[in-house]
Amino acid sequence: MAVLLAHPAGHSLSPVMHDAAFAARGIRGRYLAWDVPPNDLDAAVARLRDDDDLLGANVTVPHKERVAAYLDDLTPEAARLGAVNTIVRRGDALVGDNTDARGFARALAETGVVLAGERALVL
Repeated sequence: MAVLLAHPAGHSLSPVMHDAAFAARGIRGRYLAWDVPPNDLDAAVARLRDDDDLLGANVTVPHKERVAAYLDDLTPEAARLGAVNTIVRRGDALVGDNTDARGFARALAETGVVLAGERALVL
């Protein structure tokens, strides 16, 4: 099982999309959206840590910056950006990563956009 840590979470389509992807690939798994108010973030991460059936989580606002303090390690990219959007379980450790920049760069490359040497503003 994997989860989304968000607040609010009720509007998220992530569970529908991830559950469909699991089913299409024959993966027996579920994806849940956890509505985690900011004051409950530590308890949500503790729940992730304590439940061996939870493989990891996606993280969105308002938790991307604060969640790092509750994790065992960060990838260099998450540390450099100061934000986490993915938590993975590595053995007993919860590791924070940030895939936003890689995903954005990949999407640009797939559409043929070349920004090398250019200036850009991302809003």
